[in-house]
Amino acid sequence: MIIRKTIALIVFALAISTDAYPQTEEHFKRLQFIDDFVSRGIGLSASTSDAKIRAIGRVISVDVKPPYEAPHDKGVMLEERTYNFQGLQIIAHFVTGHNEGGFVTKAVVTSSKWKIEKGLNVGRPIDAVIRILGEPTSKSEHTYEYCGETSVDCAIFEVSKNKVVKITFTYYWD
Repeated sequence: MIIRKTIALIVFALAISTDAYPQTEEHFKRLQFIDDFVSRGIGLSASTSDAKIRAIGRVISVDVKPPYEAPHDKGVMLEERTYNFQGLQIIAHFVTGHNEGGFVTKAVVTSSKWKIEKGLNVGRPIDAVIRILGEPTSKSEHTYEYCGETSVDCAIFEVSKNKVVKITFTYYWD
């Protein structure tokens, strides 16, 4: 009796884990496709400099938060800079007092002025996004989320009247 229950439990556990976490080659290709889209989304490398960010357009303002200690580098102080452009906001982190070696963690696009990878600009119908990127990894009434392998590298499309009104890119940074 115990052996039968143990075998049934093992078979049940294997069946659940296979269904809950599909590990097909197609699944990994899909995640890589999304990761590639997110990494090229705004045309700015996640690893960047102050000059590269400023070179993409006229900066309206830069807000700098107070320095904080790097989570994995004791004694290294970082600062978060928010670059505001018309219709675009970029958040990047830099070692305090340095303008090189920064890392973009978020970009928010609210204007069609900013060209997005694969032509998925603000103002496009959400049907175009689905046709090009496939079904979202997560969806709500007004939000279509496409996340890659880390579940942090994401492109989040906000929709109103079936048109994209805002795109938020988030990037993994450790």
